[in-house]
Amino acid sequence: MFSRAELLSTIWGQNVHVTSRTVDLHIGRLRKALNGCGQRNYIRTVHSRGYSLDAQE
Repeated sequence: MFSRAELLSTIWGQNVHVTSRTVDLHIGRLRKALNGCGQRNYIRTVHSRGYSLDAQE
């Protein structure tokens, strides 16, 4: 599980002003690219916590 704050600091660093909404938008784009046509969602939203990667079956 990765919190939005962890993703923000790891990807953009501490000295850049971006909001948690930026993470949400990029996660949405990643989902669209990874999911293809109707395939399962590999990125799971953990309510009030962040995001998790689901293992492939």
